[in-house]
Amino acid sequence: MEMSQHLPQVFVYADESEYKIPWKKEEARRISYVYAVGAVVVEGEDSLADLDAKLKELREEVVNDRSITNHEERFRLEESGWHLTEDQLSTAFPLWRFMGQSVGIKYHYRYVETLEKVDGPKLSRVYAVLHAALAKDLVRRYAEDYVVEFNFEEYTDLNSPFERLIQFCVDQSDGWDIQAPTVNVVKKGQSDLSSIADYMILGISRLIGQNEIACGAVFDCSGQCRGTLFNSAGPVLGHVISKSSEFRNFEYIRASISSISRVRLHTGVLS
Repeated sequence: MEMSQHLPQVFVYADESEYKIPWKKEEARRISYVYAVGAVVVEGEDSLADLDAKLKELREEVVNDRSITNHEERFRLEESGWHLTEDQLSTAFPLWRFMGQSVGIKYHYRYVETLEKVDGPKLSRVYAVLHAALAKDLVRRYAEDYVVEFNFEEYTDLNSPFERLIQFCVDQSDGWDIQAPTVNVVKKGQSDLSSIADYMILGISRLIGQNEIACGAVFDCSGQCRGTLFNSAGPVLGHVISKSSEFRNFEYIRASISSISRVRLHTGVLS
């Protein structure tokens, strides 16, 4: 415990998202929904303070954009920050650009694909499994060199279990002999870094969905295109071409992505 006081801090901002792939009725095939969690990771208090200050300035700049002076978008942004499912292009673009230009942010993404919609207690279990898979990897990555702080955006059925979930991940980590991670639940709009997590998660889920739709139009593709979807470089991501908005948004964050993986669910999770 004494040694942990001299270790730098790492800050994790996590969120979750459901994405329904917009198939036309006659096209739908392999998957229809992507459920994902993700985290924005910032190493060091100075980096966090710098990013928070820049994001505060950017938010004020967007709020005062004359194009939304008399629009409800302005008041929503002031009150609860960016949310990709609700933001119009003029509001979303500055944050995407910030994500592409900023250094010191690392992105992690975990997801599952389903044919049917998941809701209720089953959805909570899915998100718990995804959060645990991600948190376990982050605990393993940072345990020896950092004091870790997890910040989860509030999710009604998981607000209380978040702390137990992190403790489970710590218990799975061999040789843990420093300060246990702290766990906070933040309200929507409380942190602009949570908004960045929201953009990153849904942006990647939309990329997966767009590739599925494009793949459906390719008769001889067996689905192996998924193996090239997250290549670190190149003009094509799977079947997604550079003209698509999903490609452009992914380009903003591609260089800062630390990990992406699909999680396999135990059959009992959805039973």
